[in-house]
Amino acid sequence: MPHRERRRRRPRHRDLAASIAAATQPSASPATLRLVACDGTTTHESVVQRLETLARERDQWPVLWIDVEGLDDLATIREIGQIFGIGDLALEDAVTPDERPKVEVFGHQVLIAVRMARYDGDSVVTDPMAIFLGDRHVITFYDRSSHDGFEGVRQRIRQHRTRIGELGADHLCALLLDAVIDGYFPVLERFGDRLEELEEEALESPTRQTLARIHDVRNDLMTLRRALWPTRDVLHALGRESTAYVGDHARSHFRHSYDHTMELLDLMESYREIGSDLRDIYLASINNRMNDVMKVLTVIATVFMPLMFITGYYGMNFHTDSPWNMPLLRFRYGAFVAAGFMLATTLGMVLFFWRRGWLRRWHWRSVGFPAAAILRRLYRAARLFRAAWALGAWPALAESRAALGSGTGTGPRARPWTTTGHAALQALHELAGEFLELRAVELAVAISIERHGALDEPLG
Repeated sequence: MPHRERRRRRPRHRDLAASIAAATQPSASPATLRLVACDGTTTHESVVQRLETLARERDQWPVLWIDVEGLDDLATIREIGQIFGIGDLALEDAVTPDERPKVEVFGHQVLIAVRMARYDGDSVVTDPMAIFLGDRHVITFYDRSSHDGFEGVRQRIRQHRTRIGELGADHLCALLLDAVIDGYFPVLERFGDRLEELEEEALESPTRQTLARIHDVRNDLMTLRRALWPTRDVLHALGRESTAYVGDHARSHFRHSYDHTMELLDLMESYREIGSDLRDIYLASINNRMNDVMKVLTVIATVFMPLMFITGYYGMNFHTDSPWNMPLLRFRYGAFVAAGFMLATTLGMVLFFWRRGWLRRWHWRSVGFPAAAILRRLYRAARLFRAAWALGAWPALAESRAALGSGTGTGPRARPWTTTGHAALQALHELAGEFLELRAVELAVAISIERHGALDEPLG
């Protein structure tokens, strides 16, 4: 997964009055308005086509929820503000993309600005959302790119599983804020899976992309922290302090959401610490791999040092008739003696290094040395050859090897050991299929080879 590029977003404030002309152009997308109204027994839900009907609906229903999706249609937003008595300054705070979560009273309205979390590909994005709480209405503003996390609230209203008509608009506002906070939990659960994958990758096969992904996780956690930390203060103010249009029942609901926010912050801090530990694990793994590579290179250089000394010593061109000259220069088998001495020195040093634990198997694996895999494959092939010889399957095996060497196959050329072993197994199946089942034959062959080094007698 390639490292994604990040751009710092600069806070910008949208001037509502200056943007009306641009918003009314044909290229501006109209906002979608959904209306949910309810009383103690009846619920009404519709899509608003004409804004003139909002005033009539406001006077008719005790609780009215207007859900506005789309922050680009500023003309519609301003007209809604005029119907419900919301000032331009409050509307500007509602449609500002980088507005910090806060709670503020504007005349007969309470503005609650929060941020909703979602995944955009592999990165975390927090989208702004504004809630205007009035005496009998709730108005929500959010962008089209945001995830609609209010469908659960709508379902509860449709199924009459809440007493919004009796408890008032502040209870509806509490339900909406609770839905926003609950939307953070799936995002953080996905963080847990990402951290587990990164931990396994950092321990087994760390790469440069691993460090980049760890950095991305830490940045995403920081994004969530910047959104949740002020939201905690908002919920604390709504749950503990006296706020206009907020009753005691809704205040207790806000305190419940505040507890959820503290739980999210604790979980987020834990993930941030895990991210820091992952960075340390990555650096330690890279250092260990570097140490393993240096050990292997040092061992190779140490093995070749005496060989270079011997070849360099005998490579000096001195006069051969001098009695003080180097030995073995006139000896008939001097070259073989020198080669044998070098071979013995090499084997002795390798054996010494192995007994000291410097050439353990995991050292070679860490630098990608395939000797162990090659030896295991040769050992398996030797066992198959022995089993084929004992069962009389050598002719079929020889034919398969001849066909492999001639390259008469139509598909891609397979590995020699794999194709040969497959031919031997086929020969074993054909010879033993008349007497025993396939698994019994293979088990008997394996047990005989393990115990005695060969089959006791041909099967059949």
